[in-house]
Amino acid sequence: MSLLKAKSLYTNDLGINVPGATTITKEWGENSFPLMYWAWDCGMHQIDFRKKSGKAADAGTLGHMMIQNGLLGLEVPKEELDQFTQEQISLAETAHLQWMEFESQHKIELLTYDGKPAIEVKLTSKEFGGTLDMIMRVDGDIALVDLKTGSGIYPDHIVQVAGGYSMLATEYKIDWKKIILANVPANFDKHLNIKILDRDEDTEIITASQLIFDSLLNVYNNKKYIKDFLKR
Repeated sequence: MSLLKAKSLYTNDLGINVPGATTITKEWGENSFPLMYWAWDCGMHQIDFRKKSGKAADAGTLGHMMIQNGLLGLEVPKEELDQFTQEQISLAETAHLQWMEFESQHKIELLTYDGKPAIEVKLTSKEFGGTLDMIMRVDGDIALVDLKTGSGIYPDHIVQVAGGYSMLATEYKIDWKKIILANVPANFDKHLNIKILDRDEDTEIITASQLIFDSLLNVYNNKKYIKDFLKR
């Protein structure tokens, strides 16, 4: 898989462009508070947070792709690795090794979807779209797997995956049983953090996430109407 991917655009069956689940969950703004503190802390230590953020994002992207390529039995091509610094590559390799630790503790099988390995599975409903990082069988159960290579798992992430992605998967008749959010930090001093939601045992959390996601979708759509009105 190539690292040079275009930003996902979602078009429904009516030919209308619709927002992605990530865009919709940003309406909550829950994740902005730790980011604001992080930017402030960088400033206090005279660090350009833009450069630091870019470095972390690049390492996270590479780590993400190393994990997915590893599941396919592939390595990231040298010509693409050459685009990154040695520090970014080392951070990405750390993220990959931490994911491999999780693999070693569970029985994992990458599934297929629409005749292809179930990686970067793009789904679109009438109102929104989303891209599942992986669909896997984990310890016998079909799981929707989302990789987070940032500093942690935040409420936004739960709403995005357990709310938006789960509804898309159900609409597409994917018989999922678990949702796995894996924070695979591209950072030497942090460790793998896995959150697993079971469709039967965690009904309240999943239902709450879906309700919140629906509300955020309404906010997104209504804000768009107001913005369009102001452009007249």
